[in-house]
Formats: sequence, structure tokens, C-alpha cells
Amino acid sequence: MNFIRHNFTLKALALLIAVGLWIAFNRVATSQPVYSKTLVLPLAVHGVAAGFVPSTTVKNVTIEFAGPRSQLDSLLPTQFTSYVDCSGKTAGVYSVPVAVVGPSADSVRSITPSQVVVSIDRYSYRAVPVVAGNAGSPGQQLVFDPKTATVAGAQSLVVQVFAAAVSVPPPADWKGGAADGKLTAVDAKLTPIAGVTVAPAYVRVTATRKAATR
Repeated sequence: MNFIRHNFTLKALALLIAVGLWIAFNRVATSQPVYSKTLVLPLAVHGVAAGFVPSTTVKNVTIEFAGPRSQLDSLLPTQFTSYVDCSGKTAGVYSVPVAVVGPSADSVRSITPSQVVVSIDRYSYRAVPVVAGNAGSPGQQLVFDPKTATVAGAQSLVVQVFAAAVSVPPPADWKGGAADGKLTAVDAKLTPIAGVTVAPAYVRVTATRKAATR
């Protein structure tokens, strides 16, 4: 009791000042206006098991942050990562929630879309012939080196590939009767198939004159 009575007035005054400062600080903190900021982030797919390939039509997500302007003004897209976690999932179609990591991630107000559909397929590859994707000059016969290429990707796409089409280079690119042409995976109608890789990416195209027919 003596401890409490000793300098009681000063102690009571210090307590009142401390309470007053606490109330004032909280009023200032809560009275700050809340601002919003929007960032567009590329979407990554994590956790896909070996031997499988993911695909999704969503390439970017929109993140809205809320908080004091001083906190939001410094936020940059490069500071954050948006992703979906496909750990433990095999072949199939899934709706997976979008997650965001980075500084001030607790200030995230909304994620659009909040979930994305991810298709997981088995990885596949096979060899296909190299064909001309467009016509060369009249009277020319085109020879490709190599004559086959390997296409790889999701099994459902690889089975659609008929050939690897080479875009015949324009005349200005030919040197000594040869040029390099880029390969594209195509179906039986020579329509490009997206999402399939081709190796090698380029082939050597050599042009020779067609033999005259009698």
C-alpha cells in the first residue's frame, strides 16, 4: 500500500497521460482513409507431379489490396506471386483456389478469379514427319534435315499431331540453296496445335530442281 500511496498524484497523472495517448493514437490510426490498389499478376501452377502436364485458360489474375495509401503506393507486381497448388493431383480436371504470397499479403481484399480450372494430363511424346507448311518456288523440290521431329506435351494434344510443318523461308533467307525453317506442330489439315513443343525447333531446308518429266 505504501508503494501505491507514494507519489500517488504523479502516478495517477502518468496513468491518465498514457491512457490519453493510447486513445489518441488509436483514433488517428482508425481515422486514416482506406485506399485500394489493383495489381495484375501472372498465374503459376505449382505442385504438378512428374509425368503430368497442367493447362489452364487463365494466364493472369487481378489482386485488389486495401489499406493506407502510404502502404499501397510502394506495392509492385514483381513483389508478389500468384499460384494454384496442384500437389497430389493426377490426371483430371480440377477447380483450384488461387493463392498470393508477398509483402502485405494480409492486405489482399479480393482475388479475381478466386478459383481457376486446371486440366492435368499425362506427359507424352512421339516422332512425326517434317512436311512443308507452305509452297516453295515452282519447280523446286524441298529436302528437310532432319526428316522427323519429336513433339511433346499433354497426351490429349500430342495424339492430334499429324506432322511438324516447316515454314518455307522467303527467298532473301536462302544462301547456297539452303535455309533454316521453323517447325510447328500441326494436325492433318496443317492447322497449328498450341501447347505442344517441337524438337528441334528449326530444320535445314535445301531446295533442288525437280526432275523434268517426259
